[in-house]
Amino acid sequence: MSSYQDVILDLSILSEQELDFYNFTIQNYHFLINSNLKAVSCRYGVGMSFIYAFFKKIKVSGLRDYVYKLGILKGISLANISDYNKDNNILEKIQDNYQVSNYINALMFDDQQKKINCLLDEINRAKKIYAFGMGHSLIALNDLCGMLTHFGYSTSILEKGKNIVTSKILKITKDDLLIVFSMRGLHAFTQKLLALLKREKIKAKIILITSNPQSTLLKYSDLTIYIDNQVRRINDIESNLIFSPLWSFLFFTDYLKNLLYEKNKEKIDQCDSFSNEMESWHNNKLLQKQKRME
Repeated sequence: MSSYQDVILDLSILSEQELDFYNFTIQNYHFLINSNLKAVSCRYGVGMSFIYAFFKKIKVSGLRDYVYKLGILKGISLANISDYNKDNNILEKIQDNYQVSNYINALMFDDQQKKINCLLDEINRAKKIYAFGMGHSLIALNDLCGMLTHFGYSTSILEKGKNIVTSKILKITKDDLLIVFSMRGLHAFTQKLLALLKREKIKAKIILITSNPQSTLLKYSDLTIYIDNQVRRINDIESNLIFSPLWSFLFFTDYLKNLLYEKNKEKIDQCDSFSNEMESWHNNKLLQKQKRME
């Protein structure tokens, strides 16, 4: 990912208006190419001092430098979504939203690689990996923990309503790890759960994956990794489109699984469960045989 090293950009440090301006530049990339700073400020509706401060924050020298680096990171120019007309193909609009989200996530993960590496170390260190999330977060955690189990890790999903979460969480030890997925970082039950851990002085490391840098959950986590919330941009792209917040979680879990596999390949390749799982995706007869054995 050498191209991402040309721009050091931690989107989690941007204010809401700065993030909105950032999304505006992505959606209007073709306009940026042929414009000057005054034209960009007029079109977005801010003073040039705002844009200068934005550039300073993300460490670029000016508009040309920003356009150049944005172009490298984008690889190809995205469609100018703001110019779509009513007859435009919904499929293309959805595709462009995912392209933008993938781009932002890749950039965010690259900027947070040190923190992601810490998460990898904690996973390898943990005696048992606990995970908690609700709704879309829970779906993503099932995907992650399912593969971690095939890798040979011991995992347990704490699911509200299907097990006694509070009693199970009190069994967590300092040698374990708790991974929490919460896109908005606002749910009262999640906060109650983490507060219980702190109150009972349970020393397990807590890793939070969220899109909200102002979440109250941050005070309970030992490490926080940020992901993109593509639903937040719906009104900027097309008010009649509906998106799921699940995608960014799955993008993150796929990245994490591949990093873990790369780091522990020799050990994981010796796990029969992993070998059978991967083979079953290519061999339907093997999958049928496994189901008969269950």
